[in-house]
Amino acid sequence: MQVTKKSKYTILISIFILISFFGCAQEDTVSNSYSDTLIIQNDSVKTRHKFSLKNLFKKKIKNEDEINDTTSSDKTKFSFKNLFKRKNNQDSIVSATDSVTNDSSIQKKRFSLFKKNKNDSTKDTEGNEKPQRITPGLWVKMNAKEQDSLLRAWDDYDIKHYKKKYSYTSKEKERDMKRDKSFTDKLLLKLAVNKPFRYRKKLINKRNSRYRKTMIFDRLKKSDTAPGDTISDKERYKIVNKQFKREGKREAIRKNKTALKYDRKEERLRKRYALSDNERKTLNKGTAMRLKGDERIIFNKAKNKQEKFSTKLLELRRKRSFALQNKEVQKKMKEDQKRIAQRDKAKAKKMNSKKRDKNKNKKYDSSEYPKRWFK
Repeated sequence: MQVTKKSKYTILISIFILISFFGCAQEDTVSNSYSDTLIIQNDSVKTRHKFSLKNLFKKKIKNEDEINDTTSSDKTKFSFKNLFKRKNNQDSIVSATDSVTNDSSIQKKRFSLFKKNKNDSTKDTEGNEKPQRITPGLWVKMNAKEQDSLLRAWDDYDIKHYKKKYSYTSKEKERDMKRDKSFTDKLLLKLAVNKPFRYRKKLINKRNSRYRKTMIFDRLKKSDTAPGDTISDKERYKIVNKQFKREGKREAIRKNKTALKYDRKEERLRKRYALSDNERKTLNKGTAMRLKGDERIIFNKAKNKQEKFSTKLLELRRKRSFALQNKEVQKKMKEDQKRIAQRDKAKAKKMNSKKRDKNKNKKYDSSEYPKRWFK
């Protein structure tokens, strides 16, 4: 009985110890949890975190203070997702709205392959100012004087703009000055020779395209050209003036084309009868001293080349001057040529007939032949 009593006391004591132990453990856990929450809340006030294995695998729940801190802070954490995402922060949205309201007049520059001249007067890379762009609305409002001045301004701009592009470079000049030229030098110089012709061709083509463009803008309606008594004298004068202008532009385009055609022919003729370096040297040498053997043959060949070139060039220039005239003028020129040819023929006949008469009816003096003795 004594043993059972003692064992009861020991069991009760052990139960009380265990209950007290569990109570202390719960108090410790509660205190730890409260301390953790306090640390998280005071994190914004720059307090130190206590390390715990439980918190490694738990998701961090953000409080209101933390959210406010993240919005107020400028620093953002690096993440691969945000690289390809568009940033739409509140600051950027505010700045965008401010820029739209303040700079509504300034247009955003976007990438474009073919940039058009939005401004009428812009500066070139060389410093040349571009004239006003020719548009249908602007062209119709202008006077005849203003239209002509605008076309002249564009012609002057083209002359300055394309001069640098088609002028001889310093390397080409050095190649030309060389005494002993290589094969590559000669080939490159042959290509460079065409630069002046290409420059003229560019200017003429630009001018023609501008004339065609303005002709489309000045196109007359069929109702305007139709005969009628209702048209006033002022309007009739405008219509007639427009018609004359259109005809003049057509004639200018035709003349520009013919000039280009004969320029090309001249270039070919010059290339065909161009003297080589050896021929040029012997020609210069032959003017000052006597030549012998092969040099004499080369000298004669070069001289014949120059004579042929001069005669053919004169013929080509005559044809060119004739082709550049109007149809009416060409008709008159043909008539004049026929009249002059007939006159020359008649004069030549007269001169030949007078010479024959002189030979037939010669009057001799008395000293040459004796007088007749009449019976």
